[in-house]
Amino acid sequence: EKKGPKKYQLMSIKFDIPFLDVALLNDDNDSRRYLFGEDQSQLMCHQFLRDEFRLCFESVKLSVERNTPPESVQQQISALDEDHSSTFRYGPAIQGGELLLTIGHIVSTLRPLNIATPLLRIDDLDMKGFLYLAGISPSTPGVTKGKQVTSALFCHHDCIHVGEHDCCCSYGISYYSAGIPVKLYTDCQVCCQQLEISYGPVMNHSIPRLMECLQRILPPPPTSTGAPPTPLSWWDNLRFFVHGHMCLSLNMLSVRWLLDAHTFRDQSILFECEKCVIKHNIGTFDLNAANVNVSIPGTAYDMSCHPSKMDRTVISALLPSDADSIVGTHRHPLIYVPELKSKISFTWNMFAHGSRDSLHHSPYLVHYHKLDGSNSIEGDKFAPFRSDGVSVNFDFDLRGGDYCANWV
Repeated sequence: EKKGPKKYQLMSIKFDIPFLDVALLNDDNDSRRYLFGEDQSQLMCHQFLRDEFRLCFESVKLSVERNTPPESVQQQISALDEDHSSTFRYGPAIQGGELLLTIGHIVSTLRPLNIATPLLRIDDLDMKGFLYLAGISPSTPGVTKGKQVTSALFCHHDCIHVGEHDCCCSYGISYYSAGIPVKLYTDCQVCCQQLEISYGPVMNHSIPRLMECLQRILPPPPTSTGAPPTPLSWWDNLRFFVHGHMCLSLNMLSVRWLLDAHTFRDQSILFECEKCVIKHNIGTFDLNAANVNVSIPGTAYDMSCHPSKMDRTVISALLPSDADSIVGTHRHPLIYVPELKSKISFTWNMFAHGSRDSLHHSPYLVHYHKLDGSNSIEGDKFAPFRSDGVSVNFDFDLRGGDYCANWV
């Protein structure tokens, strides 16, 4: 039988969301006791809920174009993959394509912060470029063999008797797992008009509660008879799952470290900058920004005479407030840099002797399990990829402005 040419599917995905509101709620016992005291009958009849965490999206538009032939997709992902130890095929399922995402506003709050002082606020976000979710193909030579996995499900019986651990119900699913994770490959540019972040000691109680909620959502690690493997650190997790290039452009960036209650948002250490551009490539970060300013509340100093108004007999350089910068007279400037250009280069120090920081496919390739003479599938399969340190090189260019020099 004569086979015809291979066919592939062309697809365009588009959808709009005018408004999306996601909230995690909790009982507001304080409000109920304030209204009804300790009257148990009233407390049982009335329920008050408060926002523990809230995330709002406005004017969301997403477009994904999947019009690229499969071989071209393979070449795009291969170009974004820094692991060149072998020739890899990706798939069989590859999600994503040419992405275009626009969001009018994103606001996130975490108790006790509110809309007036949000945890995160993003205005006019625009993201475009290529984004793929894919793992290497199980048919790739040298990939470890998969196995049959059985996952038990909880039944409807309530086993509360002493010594009774299960009811012998055989509810569950059995499936074949190749053990190859799905990773993100991207080459995109993200732009937004404004990014505002607020944080401080007032969040010390809320953040652990949020992390506990996320931990409950995530699936538990698989059970094993041996010692559990040492998890990767968060920076190794990023290197393991995220690959490619990205450029982030912010017209206005504001980071506020709250020194008091969230209702006194001006009592904060404020970092601001304009025209911030962050470019990430393999092993480097490029950071460019204008009007970089760090300021504290002016009430911490004697502001009866602002520093910009003091009599200076010799003026060698203007203060930030003299140069009509984003620093106002109600705050005291600590650091001001009119123009900042920097490059951060980093090299990872590897745990396994003779390994390289680009070998993120090594945990499921057979010939890497004996790299240091002790690795095995039952042992630390991440040893060829795990890092135990990093060497960082900073390069700063502080040129100053036409009307104002760098100021501390």
